[in-house]
Amino acid sequence: MRTLSITLLLFFFSVSTFATDTYKYDMFLLGSKIGTIIVTHEKRSDGSDFFVMTSDARAKILWTDRTSKTRCEVVFKDGKMISSVHDKVENTSGQRICKVTSDKNGYKGTVNGVPFTVGETPTYCVSSLYVQEPKNVKRIFYEPDGTFANIKKIAPDAYEFKSSDGNRNVYRYKDGQITEMEFHLTFVSVTVRRAK
Repeated sequence: MRTLSITLLLFFFSVSTFATDTYKYDMFLLGSKIGTIIVTHEKRSDGSDFFVMTSDARAKILWTDRTSKTRCEVVFKDGKMISSVHDKVENTSGQRICKVTSDKNGYKGTVNGVPFTVGETPTYCVSSLYVQEPKNVKRIFYEPDGTFANIKKIAPDAYEFKSSDGNRNVYRYKDGQITEMEFHLTFVSVTVRRAK
């Protein structure tokens, strides 16, 4: 019993957290608040970075009440992604889970259980955008479906990428911190601002 306790204690200390930062954002549609995004970034003692992003939104779009809840967990170590799990539930389209993990042969993923292969190494992802301005970043890993997108600087401290579904996403920074985002969806645009 004592050996088990010591083993568990050593494991706990081997992946303990050095620092944790939490960022909160409010989502707006046509000027009305429709939800929140909360991003947590942990620097762990094993050298890894652990990102957790949750969002909760509710809005009426084209006479339809829509709700959306998302949880995304991403682990990076030594500048490369180790794993990503993106779980989104919408009342109009159901649940979509995208999981990507690394092994000695590269990256493999599933979307709702259907397997796919990731053809390049993720070094930056959407969750990273909330924590660090993407200076000199050309490609971004898109956690919702395990794909990549080109990201480009469109103005001083502003970056844009199009996700695989064709939506345009704009991220604006001030002094290296994200201040505002725009998600241009099929029928609407959602603005996201840092909560006060």
